[in-house]
Amino acid sequence: MEEGTVALTGKNEDGKRVQSTSNEENSDMLLNSKQVIIVPGYGMAVAQAQYIIHEIAENLLKRNLSVKFAIHPVAGRLPGHMNVLLAEAKLPYDIVFEMDEINSEFKNTDVVLVVGANDIVNPGALDDENSRYMECRARSMGCKNSNCP
Repeated sequence: MEEGTVALTGKNEDGKRVQSTSNEENSDMLLNSKQVIIVPGYGMAVAQAQYIIHEIAENLLKRNLSVKFAIHPVAGRLPGHMNVLLAEAKLPYDIVFEMDEINSEFKNTDVVLVVGANDIVNPGALDDENSRYMECRARSMGCKNSNCP
C-alpha cells in the first residue's frame, strides 16, 4: 500500500459504500476550498495532535483561506479542554468559536475537518443527500460512537 493511503474498499456493516482516499486528495480538498472549519475532540487530545492541527491551520491561513475552529460544549474531558489545548498550541483566539456561535456557518463551509470528535458529529450527515461529501477516518474504520464507518 502506498504511504499516505487509507485502505478502504467495499461496504461497511450497514451496507454503506466506503471509498479509499489519500492524504494528498484530502490536502487538495483543503487547499482548493475557501472556508474551512476544524472541529477538535478528545481524540485530538489523546493523539496530542493540537500542534499539527495548528500547523495545518497556519498553512491554510497563509493561503488566505478562512479557517475557524468550532468547539462543541462536550468535547474533551471537561468544559474548556479543547480551548486549553488550542491555546497551548498557540492558536489565535479570534478563530476559535463555541458551537452555538459558528453553527450557522457550516452550510457555507467548503470543508469541515473533524479531528478526534466522531462522537459529537451528527451521524445524519451520512444519509443526507444534501451533504456534499463526508469522510470519516477511524482507527479501525469500524463503527464508533456516532455509528460512522
